Amino acid sequence: MPLPDYALCVGINRYPGLTPLQGAEADAQAFYDWVTSTGGVSQANAKLILSAQFSAGAQVANAKPASQEIWDFFETLRAAATANNANTTFGLTAGRRLYLFFSGHGFSPTVDASGVLMANAERDTPHNLSPKAWADRFYENGLLEEILLFQDACREQVSDVDVTPPYFKKSVMPGWRNRKRFYAFAAKSPLLAIEKPIAGIVRGVFSATLMAGLKGAARHPVTGEITETQLKSYLMANMSALMSSVELANDDYSQRPEVLDLDPFVIVPAASAAAAGATSFALPTSPATFPVRVAMSGSGAGAKIFDGARNLVGTSPSGVTEWNLELPLGFFELAVPGQDGKLFKVSGAHDSTGQPEVVHVG
Repeated sequence: MPLPDYALCVGINRYPGLTPLQGAEADAQAFYDWVTSTGGVSQANAKLILSAQFSAGAQVANAKPASQEIWDFFETLRAAATANNANTTFGLTAGRRLYLFFSGHGFSPTVDASGVLMANAERDTPHNLSPKAWADRFYENGLLEEILLFQDACREQVSDVDVTPPYFKKSVMPGWRNRKRFYAFAAKSPLLAIEKPIAGIVRGVFSATLMAGLKGAARHPVTGEITETQLKSYLMANMSALMSSVELANDDYSQRPEVLDLDPFVIVPAASAAAAGATSFALPTSPATFPVRVAMSGSGAGAKIFDGARNLVGTSPSGVTEWNLELPLGFFELAVPGQDGKLFKVSGAHDSTGQPEVVHVG
């Protein structure tokens, strides 16, 4: 019997002691709908926690979800690991994969740490939980083989507030080399994540981009899989496409997420990616290529492109100011006589319409 997958999806709009949000619950609901269908997690092992599920009249101190509601889910993981350890050959392991999705107010006490504020938070009492700290603890303790964390929250620096650490005792388990992690945050510290109307519904810009990628836009054009590399490339390239020129001009707003693709693995298999409503396509019989646009400086005469093995793959036509060509996935170098070489990568990422990205060089 294979180990199960789990998912926790948390969205907090209602903060009685802080400014309310509008899109966090819709984002968590969208992720829950995806993870319990295409994501392959059974509803029995998936938990959706929204502030709308609790009383709206509660005073700040009693507002929910608070940490306890999150901890209750974590306790089910610990119970599953204990049961597996006692009754199977799996050892102290709860499952194969854990998805963690959090959307709400957030902060960052240091450049590497981040917390999500619970519904009962106020400025003087910032009750919080650190999804990253918990993901790290599950990884260290070996409770899951694969951990994926998605956090749509601000990373505004608040240096006089600490994130609340996990209460599970640290227990480094063998086999950590075989475990895998993928973490994606809407913003780097100290930037702000933003929400806005997207297709008529207020959504987090990061979450909307994430869901487009998971539903097929981030699939690999050859294999049809969504790997950690493909998802990272898609998020990095496309989040800003949902932002206005005014938003892009605001240096406090995050235009690109922070993504920690710590281990190579397949996030969504090819069949699931196609079933998610992605544009249908036939697997090519020869290696796929992707558009590259080279802006030529000066005459650009004699410009050459070499692959990673220093094989010549193209020479610029004479008398052009823009060189358009097709290249396969990989790293390349543009060499122009009299200029320093310039490295670039063809990632195969796709935009929100399913079209391949155009790599601009120069």
